[in-house]
Amino acid sequence: MRTCWDEDSGLFWDAWGADEKPLRVLTITSLFPLILEDMHADITRRLVEDHLLEPAEFWTRYPLPSVAADEPAFDPAFRSQALWRGGTWVNTNWYLYWGLRTHGYAEVASELAGRTFEMVSRGGLREFYNPLTAEGQGAQDFSWSALVLDLLAAEGKL
Repeated sequence: MRTCWDEDSGLFWDAWGADEKPLRVLTITSLFPLILEDMHADITRRLVEDHLLEPAEFWTRYPLPSVAADEPAFDPAFRSQALWRGGTWVNTNWYLYWGLRTHGYAEVASELAGRTFEMVSRGGLREFYNPLTAEGQGAQDFSWSALVLDLLAAEGKL
C-alpha cells in the first residue's frame, strides 16, 4: 500500500528501480491487488468501478487487456511483436475472476467468464488474444487458455 497505491488515481502503480519509483503505465498489474482477500472495500470499489469496468481502459469487448486501451503502448493487433502490450490473457482473467467473486462482484465475474469463453471460442487455444476482435495470437494450443474451462465450471456451465 505504501509503495504502490496512489489515492489520486485510485490505482496501484508498479514500482521500479532501487528507489521504487511509480511506473505510471496503466497495466493489468494495477488491478491485481483485487486477488487479495483482505483488500479494503473502498479500494476494491475504485479498482473495479473506476478502472476494470471502464471501456476506455480494461472493459473492452474481450477484457481484460494487459495494457489499458487508452495507453500509448496499447497494441491489440500485436504489430510490435512485443508481449504484454495489450493482448488479453486467459490466466490473468482467471485470477481476477476469483478476486471479483471474493469481493462481491459476482455479476462482473460472470460477465468476464462469459466474454473469456466467447474469446477462446472465436480465437482457439492461444497464448493471448486481441481484446477487440478475439483473434488468437502468440503460441498455438497454449495450455493456460484452458483455464477457461475452470471459469465455466465455476459458473456451473460444464
